[in-house]
Amino acid sequence: MPSTDGSDYLRLPQLLKTNGDYFSAIVVVQKYLPPYTHNYRESVTLGNNATGRTVVGDSWNASDGFAIEVWGAGTYIELSEDAWAVETNGILTLRVPSISDSSEGDLYSVIIDIPPMSRLYPRREGGVQVFTVDVENVEVLGHETY
Repeated sequence: MPSTDGSDYLRLPQLLKTNGDYFSAIVVVQKYLPPYTHNYRESVTLGNNATGRTVVGDSWNASDGFAIEVWGAGTYIELSEDAWAVETNGILTLRVPSISDSSEGDLYSVIIDIPPMSRLYPRREGGVQVFTVDVENVEVLGHETY
């Protein structure tokens, strides 16, 4: 049976706990879309029928989304509870290693609303249960490199 420890898969983007610790099994991020700066734009029609645009308020960083793959029922529960934990405000750490060197990369503090997950494979004895879900509108609160 393959290892389910997240620290064995350092080349893959992963979700970690708020403090950067691994979950009890790997939480893989797939279909990763990198964060970028969003602005709230407002468009109005001017008196001469031209369209005028302006940016209202402050910009913010967000990712359009990605897919989460969770290995194990216990980790499914852990992740779901951590994403709604009051004491951490539901903040998780998104770890994205560099493609060329897994000892370098980006760490993002993120808030994600996780919809109900689906089982990727039927439940069977001896097999790791894998759950998956696509998430959208990932709020990025902070960024650092490692």
